[in-house]
Amino acid sequence: MRKLACALSVALFAGATAGFWLHAWTDRPIEVDEPVILVLEPGEGLRVAAQRAYRLGLADSSRLLAWSGRMLGKASVLRAGDYEFKGSVTPRSIFATLESGKSIQYTVTLPEGGTFRHIQATLANTLRLVDDISGLNVQTALTDLGLGEGHAEGWFLPDTYHFQRGDPASSILKRSHKAMSQLLLTVWNRRAHDVPYRNQRQLLIAASIIEKESGVPADRVRISGVIARRLKRGMRLQLDPTVIYGLGEAFDGNLTRADLRIRTPYNTYLHRGLPPTPIASPSRGSVEAAAYPDKSDFLYFVSRGDGTSEFSKTLAAHREAVRKYQLGRRN
Repeated sequence: MRKLACALSVALFAGATAGFWLHAWTDRPIEVDEPVILVLEPGEGLRVAAQRAYRLGLADSSRLLAWSGRMLGKASVLRAGDYEFKGSVTPRSIFATLESGKSIQYTVTLPEGGTFRHIQATLANTLRLVDDISGLNVQTALTDLGLGEGHAEGWFLPDTYHFQRGDPASSILKRSHKAMSQLLLTVWNRRAHDVPYRNQRQLLIAASIIEKESGVPADRVRISGVIARRLKRGMRLQLDPTVIYGLGEAFDGNLTRADLRIRTPYNTYLHRGLPPTPIASPSRGSVEAAAYPDKSDFLYFVSRGDGTSEFSKTLAAHREAVRKYQLGRRN
């Protein structure tokens, strides 16, 4: 009996000593000179995290690291993500970081003037995003995303968005849609009193045309003014980007006179008023320009070929500008 008690005492002492040593080990630092990234995928747990940390040089034993994680109660609280470690790193700090969910923030930029298809391609090709939007149809995307009904074109604000590894691409779309909706509401509520638009949707359509027509930001309000004045006077807008959008995949990069005679809902050479939907994703600047057209008398404009536009008040002056900047360049 005395031997059993002695053996039990030794075992308890050894266990307590080991526990004390392991507890102290969790606070023993390792210096990491260069930043390293530990990736923990969804469904991966403590053992995988410990092995990965060991291979990255964050700990000198994967087994001890796993044991310390269990001792600290971290076996079921680790969160997937990409985590950066540098400087003084302890086992305790490793688990605190993996539990925090403060993963590396990555960015993706949605292009200004792009179509919904461009946005889809951008997000689908962005590393670390989960692609759950490739099959979305432009006409039904808003409904599919739970954002309401309607045509999706133009309703996503071009900007740079942050995300973590494993975030769904649809989460970026939802955030960009919310950002565009908020921007439209703000701009609509303080728009110029005489803009010829009945609602936010029409303002967005005009903004999308401004985005496609303006090569430099300084031209946006002037182009906005031309569009607004032509609408008020009942003149056809006669703007090439609307025709190109209506042609869709049939457009080969060269707009011809024959193209201008093709009847689509977007052909503003044939139809008066705005096209039925936006034709691109307008920038903040273009949305604001649509709400604040300039007060000049310009009714026409043509590209100078350097990104800027030449504006004219009369058809005769416009034709002269076309000869100078368009026909002259071809010759």
